[in-house]
Amino acid sequence: MRELNQIRRDGLPMPRKQTKAKVIAIVSANGGVGKSTVAAGLAKALGHPGGRTIAIDLDPQNALASHLSAIKQGPGLIQLKQPDADWSAHCLPGYCDSEYLPFGAGSANDRRSLKLQMFEDSDWLNQHLVSMNLSENDTVILDTPSGANVYSQQALDAADLVLVITVADAASYLALDTMAQWLETSRRRAQQHRYVLNQQEGSRSFSRDMSLLFQRRLGSDLISTIRLDHQLNESLAYNRDPLQFSPDCIGCQDIFSLARMVRALLAPDLADGQLAP
Repeated sequence: MRELNQIRRDGLPMPRKQTKAKVIAIVSANGGVGKSTVAAGLAKALGHPGGRTIAIDLDPQNALASHLSAIKQGPGLIQLKQPDADWSAHCLPGYCDSEYLPFGAGSANDRRSLKLQMFEDSDWLNQHLVSMNLSENDTVILDTPSGANVYSQQALDAADLVLVITVADAASYLALDTMAQWLETSRRRAQQHRYVLNQQEGSRSFSRDMSLLFQRRLGSDLISTIRLDHQLNESLAYNRDPLQFSPDCIGCQDIFSLARMVRALLAPDLADGQLAP
C-alpha cells in the first residue's frame, strides 16, 4: 500500500500511443552493409492490396530515395520536424506502389536542430507516426544510419520488428555483442529482433566460413541470407527497379524470400500470395 501511495503521489505515467501500422526498423552496427538496399527492397516487396507501405529515411545521406524512385525529392524530415507537420501528405510515390519520405536537404544548423528535438523528446518519431493515422494494414520501414545514434534510437523505440543488417566479415561478427547490448535499450518489450546476412559471396571460401559462424552464433534469429548480386547496385545507374526489371535474379529472389519471412513475423494470418509480385 505504501508503494501504491507513492505511485499516486508521483503520478502515473501516461500510456504511450502507438501507430496501428506495422513498423520495421532497419539498423546496422557498421556502414557499407547494404542497409538502404534491403530497406528499399522490403518497401517494394511487402506491399499488399488495401495497405500502404511507406519507407522513411532517417539517414542524412538521403540514399533511400535513389533506390525507390527516379523523381526529384520533396520536403523531408528536416523540413517537417515540427509536431504539427503532416508527414502523410508529403509521402512521395515509389516503385511497386511504395511510398517514401526522404530525410531531406538542410544546413548544418537544420541538422543540429533536428537532433536536438530528438534528444529532448525520445518519443518524437513515434508521435509523428501516430499523427499519420495509419491503419493495421499499413507498413512503415525506417532506414537508419549505421551505429548507435539518436536517429537509430528513435527508430528502435518505435519499431515492432528490428532487422539488423550485417555482412559475413570479421568486423561485423565482432560487433554482434555490441549490437545485442544496444538492442536491449529499446522501450518496446514485445519487440522482435532478427538478423539478415547481406551480400553473401558463395564463391569465396572465407565468406562461406564466416556465414557458417554467423549461423551458429545467431541460430533462428538469422532469418535470411541475401546473396551478392551486382544487378541490385547497377540498377541505380539506370534509374530502374531491379524487382520489376530483373525479378528472377538471385538478389531479388532473396529479397522476396526475406519479405515472406517478415510478413510471417508481423502478420502470420496473411497468405504469401498477398506479397507484391
